[in-house]
Amino acid sequence: MHGEKDELKEDDKKSNIQMKRPPATEVLYYDDPIITSFKAKVLNIINDKYVILDKTAFYPRGGGQEPDLGLLEDSEVINVFKQGDVIIHELKETPKFHELEDVAGKVNLIRRNQLMQHHTGTHIINAAARKVIGKHINQAGAFKAEEKARIDITHYEALTKEQEQKIEEEANRIVESSIKVKKDLMPRNVAEKEYGMGIYQGGAVPGKNLRIINIIGTDVECCGGTHANNTSEVGKIKILRSTKISDSIVRIEFVAGEAAKKEEERYSAILSQMSKMLNVASNEVFSASKDLFEKWKLGRKAIKKKQKVFLKDLKLKIPDKDEFNDEDTVKKVAAIFKTQPEHIVKTAERFIKEIEEYKSKL
Repeated sequence: MHGEKDELKEDDKKSNIQMKRPPATEVLYYDDPIITSFKAKVLNIINDKYVILDKTAFYPRGGGQEPDLGLLEDSEVINVFKQGDVIIHELKETPKFHELEDVAGKVNLIRRNQLMQHHTGTHIINAAARKVIGKHINQAGAFKAEEKARIDITHYEALTKEQEQKIEEEANRIVESSIKVKKDLMPRNVAEKEYGMGIYQGGAVPGKNLRIINIIGTDVECCGGTHANNTSEVGKIKILRSTKISDSIVRIEFVAGEAAKKEEERYSAILSQMSKMLNVASNEVFSASKDLFEKWKLGRKAIKKKQKVFLKDLKLKIPDKDEFNDEDTVKKVAAIFKTQPEHIVKTAERFIKEIEEYKSKL
């Protein structure tokens, strides 16, 4: 095969890359899931930006998981994909290195860790949903990016908020239980005999040998993605929302680890802005926002229908205190304002401005 021309097609792009068929790329990310650097030989450089190495620690896009990013020498790797058994690195610019040279590769470990947290988190949520809702739950699809992840599960109706909460609680119980995550390459017949056909979550996988991800006593799946070594490494799991996307499929969007921390910080930042704007304590924001909305509606109705209203009626009252956490407060205010959490600050600003305009017209 080495002397022949062979056309390979990338799964997620329409580009065709003409190349001499190189040997299968040796993968390093399975031996060491947190590998940050490696040395490799450049086998091919195609169209001045597609690089094929004899081995790589870069995980290619696949299995619903986004690829690793990083550097080859000083060249930025902006995409990694697999064609057959060859892994191809797409560079942002033409590299300074040449074919047959040795190069240093460096994987963005922060991104790798987040992707591992989201991928392992997907398996954990699948197991949690099966325990909370029923044994009919199976994975029907998944996507894991750095910012967030999602899993589609087989279920006949939309999840209630209570079910979402119970799934999240069970998922975090699994995380906190510090369960070992075993990763084994097994012959298909051995894996099927030992674990059953339930290993094929999301569909059948080709090949004589299967990579089995076994969260001991919790979940066993055939999966080629990068994973944590222990559930404790996933960090906190936070479900963002669930949606019924078809008669038999429910989509759960979530964040884990550092992404979950960022999500919590986002709500805290929004609450802090609301607190300053309304000049109230954080545990008074909900009450003050509710009052602001009522006063805004009253003023708008008075002006629109030319009804008599006194200035004192538009004055905001002293707010009550609540016991909600930051996220719940922001979401409850968003529900009152009939907008998304990220828009409540601007919405509140508009309400305050329009109330002042109403006052000037009375």
